[in-house]
Amino acid sequence: MSRPFVFVFVSVAVFSVSFVRPAPVITRILRSPCPDIFGYERIHEGVKWWIFPSENHRWRGIVTVTPVLPISLKIKLLVPALLPSKYVGRVELADGKDEVVKQIETGSLSKIKYYVYFPGKIPIPDLMRIEVNSRVVCSQSSPPASRQLKTILTLEHSLMTMATNVSTRDGIIDASTMAKNLFDVSGSNVHFGCGKTRREKIKATYGIPSVSIGDWPWMVPLFKKTDLGLQFLCSSTLISRDLVVTAAHCVKFKNFPPVKREDIIAYVGRYDISNWTDENSQPRELSAIFIHPDFDSDFLHSDLAVLKFSRPIEEAGHVSPACLWQGNHNLSAVVGRKGIVFGWGTNGLGTKVTSTPKLAVMPIVSQEECLRSNMEFLFLTTNRTLCAGFRNGTGPCSGDSGGGLLIPQRDEKGHIRWVLRGIVSLSLMQDGEVMCDVHEYTVFTDVAKYQDWILGLQSTSPNEKITS
Repeated sequence: MSRPFVFVFVSVAVFSVSFVRPAPVITRILRSPCPDIFGYERIHEGVKWWIFPSENHRWRGIVTVTPVLPISLKIKLLVPALLPSKYVGRVELADGKDEVVKQIETGSLSKIKYYVYFPGKIPIPDLMRIEVNSRVVCSQSSPPASRQLKTILTLEHSLMTMATNVSTRDGIIDASTMAKNLFDVSGSNVHFGCGKTRREKIKATYGIPSVSIGDWPWMVPLFKKTDLGLQFLCSSTLISRDLVVTAAHCVKFKNFPPVKREDIIAYVGRYDISNWTDENSQPRELSAIFIHPDFDSDFLHSDLAVLKFSRPIEEAGHVSPACLWQGNHNLSAVVGRKGIVFGWGTNGLGTKVTSTPKLAVMPIVSQEECLRSNMEFLFLTTNRTLCAGFRNGTGPCSGDSGGGLLIPQRDEKGHIRWVLRGIVSLSLMQDGEVMCDVHEYTVFTDVAKYQDWILGLQSTSPNEKITS
């Protein structure tokens, strides 16, 4: 039966207009041309926003508009200054998108509330205009008179539904019932041949559909159950018959409630995530979610989680795990080495999630080179992260979180095995847009630094307490 998916698209545009002579601003009164639609409020001092180190931590805007679906919100702001960094602000729903859509469809929501976050170290922006579905609902009659330098920001947020059919054939969960019918748990954890692929040559073809079924048999897309159907969550990497590794922020992000294990389904062997009749995939529910105890959701330090299936997968030619890292854990041992990164993320054409996976070839760089490239990395890297990328427009982006960075190694027989070294954690935002900047390095969780913790989980009973 047909159920809608929910997609949220966020974009930002920025441009500057120069005037003759800047003048210092002593005080400014925060006023709105439409107090019933837009206003300002102080942010609670106890709230931490360090994942956006260039953000204003004291003031934010609030937008309340009449609920409709689909809804596209466009906000134009005027800043009486030049921006000190690439960060240009963001807009997000005050409540979760699933809850908002549900209340709209049931008619129980009178207003949709958005939070607008401003860049830091500048005066608070003035509102110029708000549009809902291309219709102006609030506007400033004339911009504030000033001879200062000015920057105009345009923030956008879209909430829409897209219907899809969810198959109810054997082994696939019926999204209309969302029944918690966990499979029988097997006590065995047999590790079969790892890191084997039929691909011999690799090109940096991110954004071009060059991956075939079974080429990289450890790629596993994760889906989240919602009241509206199954929604793509993150990428993950198969490391045994019943374990995948992903980013911790995929299941526990900042102040949001963690995703419950019964609400996640892993589709092992799935290639086209829009094909719900894929006979090659093996859907698995989870018996446990293990989030690393050092995970910091503000800085995304130790951004690592291991998900345990409710039953092991069946061995198949198009399904096998990646190898875990062994030997020297020092980053210097792999600096300059090239690895591959996979995911179902942005294709560069504005699509947040693509139907088929894409690959990128990325060289690993030293910590010093990463920090020299952009001071923002001072907040985002540790001795248990690594940076990689060509900084040439290729690399993982939105929707690729949790995907693996794998490096080829030769085994004792001289055969190539692909070994998991990193997990996609975060990237800087592109100048003028709320999306990843693939001209900057990508930050990965260095899996080699967590090898003992991961190996210890392979024998963990699913009945033990879940780390959260």
